[in-house]
Amino acid sequence: MSKNFKFSLGICLCNLIEHYDTALYGFLAPFLAPYFFPAEDPLTGLIGAYAVIPVGMLSRPFGAWFFGWLSERKGLLFSLRVSLIGVGLGSLLMAFIPTYASVGILAPFLLCLTRMFQNFMAAGELMGGGQLLMQAVPEAKRDLASGLFNATTILGLMLASFVVYQLSHSWRLMYLMGAFMSFFVLWLRGDRKPITISKKPFIQELREHRRGVFSVVIGSGFGYASYVIALVLMNGFIPLITDISKEEMVKINTYLLLLDGLLLPLFGWLAAKVNRNSQMVVAAVLVLLLAGPLLMCLKGASLLLVIGVRAIFVSFGVLYFAPFHAWASDRLPSRSLASFSYAIGTQIFGGPCAFISLFCYQVTGVLVSVMWYWMALAFLTLIALLPTRSLRCDA
Repeated sequence: MSKNFKFSLGICLCNLIEHYDTALYGFLAPFLAPYFFPAEDPLTGLIGAYAVIPVGMLSRPFGAWFFGWLSERKGLLFSLRVSLIGVGLGSLLMAFIPTYASVGILAPFLLCLTRMFQNFMAAGELMGGGQLLMQAVPEAKRDLASGLFNATTILGLMLASFVVYQLSHSWRLMYLMGAFMSFFVLWLRGDRKPITISKKPFIQELREHRRGVFSVVIGSGFGYASYVIALVLMNGFIPLITDISKEEMVKINTYLLLLDGLLLPLFGWLAAKVNRNSQMVVAAVLVLLLAGPLLMCLKGASLLLVIGVRAIFVSFGVLYFAPFHAWASDRLPSRSLASFSYAIGTQIFGGPCAFISLFCYQVTGVLVSVMWYWMALAFLTLIALLPTRSLRCDA
């Protein structure tokens, strides 16, 4: 195995494991709700469980800034190793966290703190790995490489979904598995020559490239929300409006993630052949026009119809996100700035998607209100995708 291939494989596997660790909570939320948010009304308990997602993610922008600072002083590879170790430690903490039955109201507080720690540590990996891989491939192959890298993200989500389906009531074991895998794959990072990065002060870069920052913040928020809608929110929401169980929804999730992983390289290749920006615009327009009508079909729907609508939602997300890392590399000049913008977008705009969507439905009682937030992000994304001066990441 060549050193360069081992290095690239290490990037992809570490990305897979990081997303397994951080995705577990989203898939487990409907099952964890009774343990941490016991309530007579299942919708209220589910909203409480989903509210932990944006609360926990508040720490990611700070984590992105910290790991950007760390990479400037110790190197990007060092900061990525620290990030993955931290994610593994966060999984260990989740494996041993006490429930409401043990410590009462302290349980959801500890849950939020643990999720904040894990998300803080994950911030170094989320965009850093993708940017590192973008540097390692020629410009002509960046869209395909972006699709393949995102496919490893989906493989991590698929692994998390599969173990949740198989071990839905053994959630502590799942987190122990995540911690073990995080520590196991660290050696694959290997040794590599130091990677140069921008030496400009972070605030100066932020000022100079505020247009690019806005684009990546909004664009990553919409991309993250697309996955949350199709692969997280539906697991808890569909059982509330149909006779389909949570276990069936998680089982469907695993197959949808397989579809997602297969489509990502294909749409990455397509973006290179057509135009990545145009492809992302099409995805946002489709969400804006079709998300509401498609959701209206799900009230009391059959299992087959639910699978079809969710598959369409997944396709919207893949069409948009396949070339995202290549697109973001052109919009921003440095990894630290790209990582910070990605963290802000995914966690501030994308992270609260499930909570806000369910809250809108609880307040209004209007089914289509579940899609309002996603559709608003799609509109803002169309603005973010307006042409701007192309910027290359420093090598």
